[in-house]
Amino acid sequence: MNPIIKKLLNQFGLANNSSQGQKNNTDLTGSQRPLSQIYASVLRSYDTEIPESSIRDPNMGKELIEIVNWCYEARHCLGVAVDDVFAAADGDDLGWTISDWQDKKQTIPIHPDTKVILNDLINRKENIDQWVIGGDKLEKALKQALGYGDSFLELGIQKDGKSYGVSNLMYLPTWEMFRRESDQGLLEGFDQRRFMSSRKADAEFDPCQVVHIRHDRQFLYGQSIFQQSMQAWGNLKQATLSLAQAAVTLGINPTLHILPPETDERERQIYIQSYQNRQLDGIITDLFLWNNTDLKKLQSDFPNLQPLIDTCNYWKFQIIPVGYPVWFFPGLDTTGAQEIAGEPAKKYARMRHSWCAMLSKAIKQVCDTELVLRMGYDWYREFGHYRIEWPLWDDTYTGVINNGQEGNDGGGGGYQGGYGAENQTSQFNSPSF
Repeated sequence: MNPIIKKLLNQFGLANNSSQGQKNNTDLTGSQRPLSQIYASVLRSYDTEIPESSIRDPNMGKELIEIVNWCYEARHCLGVAVDDVFAAADGDDLGWTISDWQDKKQTIPIHPDTKVILNDLINRKENIDQWVIGGDKLEKALKQALGYGDSFLELGIQKDGKSYGVSNLMYLPTWEMFRRESDQGLLEGFDQRRFMSSRKADAEFDPCQVVHIRHDRQFLYGQSIFQQSMQAWGNLKQATLSLAQAAVTLGINPTLHILPPETDERERQIYIQSYQNRQLDGIITDLFLWNNTDLKKLQSDFPNLQPLIDTCNYWKFQIIPVGYPVWFFPGLDTTGAQEIAGEPAKKYARMRHSWCAMLSKAIKQVCDTELVLRMGYDWYREFGHYRIEWPLWDDTYTGVINNGQEGNDGGGGGYQGGYGAENQTSQFNSPSF
């Protein structure tokens, strides 16, 4: 057996081709449910929603979890991002494909076996309604990477015939995962912890077992697109509460009951009790008053909520990440966001291409693992060259227009004059393999 494949199988916990102790598939090490949640181990949890519990950075994690789940602007940003990255013109469920060519000029075709192996991986399913990596599998990864800064998936392999292949990808709790790097920046592995102060991790992973998707790879755990919006989110909550209280105060006009000057406390209480009893009977159509009793409605002279509404809209603007066209958000003023030679749409297109590049890195790690396990490392180095294609983004209109395919080998591809990242190198080119 090739030493590279043998080392890879050992890291996945699989024995080599010995007759004793041989395993045909990996046992996933991590847990998709946060270990810090008590019900994960003592109560029924298999049919409940999977929450996020912030262990790695409690303060920032709590704020980002709240923004992603409860802020309308943030949820809309993430929904638009998923729709625009994975949407295809014909509405298929792939979103991305393997190109027939190794280069963008379409002069060098990829190896036929590479195409067959990777297409089989794209169409592979863990079970009847879950894809291994194709379909809608990576939509959650994109939402987590943009909303939280990064996303973690544990990779499992299984024996298929005479060789091994990728069998499943399981999402791990983002805020319980830790990335271990040496002082020289070499990736040593990943940990899942239920407590920040634990000396020993609850689950440990070798580098090849985890796919770590990071938005902005300059940071160890990436950076959320809402990281600079946390203060605005706090101010928006306060402004919204103030607006609601002011609306109630100005919207409810109390009734003023003016009793005669000679009315004593006993008569006042009798009047109040009589009026409240009539209210319990339903709508009051007739009311007989005492002599010299008067009823008036108190009204505000200038019931103006516009300053508070403008304050709320201002903080909503501050939450929206730079690059999102403001007309994506109904109800916000767009007078200052006019098209100037299509620049807002082009800016958003470049940002969308960077998201495709971010996911392409993760896709290539899984695909490279599949090729090495199926065909061997030497074959992979010689024939395992391929490119990932995303639906073409047409920025000539202010909407989702997909036409044809867009090359994206870890970069921008089909956008003319757009943003392109460098070609990505497989993890198997690392000296650690």
